[in-house]
Parts: sequence; structure tokens; C-alpha cells
Amino acid sequence: MKQPSSFVNSAYLYWVCYLKRTLYGLKQSGRYWYQRLCEILVNNLSFICCNIDKSVFFRISDYKLIIIIVYVNDYMIVITSIKLVDWVKNSIKGFVEITNLEKIYWLLDIKLRRDWKTSKLMLFQWSYINASLHYFGLANTKLVSILINSFIYLTSSQLLKSTVEIVYIANIVY
Repeated sequence: MKQPSSFVNSAYLYWVCYLKRTLYGLKQSGRYWYQRLCEILVNNLSFICCNIDKSVFFRISDYKLIIIIVYVNDYMIVITSIKLVDWVKNSIKGFVEITNLEKIYWLLDIKLRRDWKTSKLMLFQWSYINASLHYFGLANTKLVSILINSFIYLTSSQLLKSTVEIVYIANIVY
């Protein structure tokens, strides 16, 4: 480890600097940021960290659900009441500086589109599909429309049951 070039002190050439705070881009920065986020959401704002996915935090109070989904330093807030949006944003602003990008249109290469009249949320994965086509060398193939039967329902009885089935399906590239 070396002293930063702008802080080299000739009297202490072999001394190293101690960082009191993490810097953006360091290997351990993500870990420290997640610890800070947990401190803010769990300890201060009474959110619960999901046991299955540690990047999901939720809070239920008075039949109102707040879900915060975290991806590195981007957050998506899902709320049952629009009035809670300002409360969540202002509460987090009390601890760290945030940028409000308002409506979300993209999340992890998934395009989101809302139809407010029918209360539908549609997800599109065009970028993933195109990347898969290029990967398998099918980018220049002809498009064909195939209607999918809308009466097909998946149930838990269709789950793989034996180790042989699981091993077989694991070797199939989707």
C-alpha cells in the first residue's frame, strides 16, 4: 500500500494512511454501504430484511405495505398507498443524500410499463432475449408468432421430484 500521490509526505514515506470512511469503488465499499443501509432501514425506520432475499426490505403497518428493493445503490419502492412515498423518501433523506428519479422505466434490464386504466404492470425482457439470441447464434433467424395456450396452469405437482430429474434438467440450456 502506498500513500496517495497528492498526500506524500517526505518525512513519512513508509507510513500508510488509515481510511476513516469507505471510498466509492473500493472492494469493501459495497459491504459497508449495505451495513449502513441495514442500519437505516432496520434499526431506524423499522423495516424487516427479507430472509430469502437480503436485498428486499419491507414494513407492514396499519394494513399498509412498503417494499424496498435494493440493487447496489439503486432502489425501487413499492407501496400500497401513494401517500407513503413521500414519507419513505423523506425518512431516508434524513440519513443519506438521495436522488429522486420519480417513475421507474427500467430495472435490471427489464423494461416496465404501466397501464393505469386497467391496473396492469407489464415487464419486457427484450434486451435479455436479444442477448440470448446472439449468444446461441440465432440473431438472424426469422420471427414466428406462436400463440401460447392461456389455459395452462402450473402447479406444485409439476415440480421435479427425483434427483435424476433435477440432474437431467440442469444440463439443458434454456
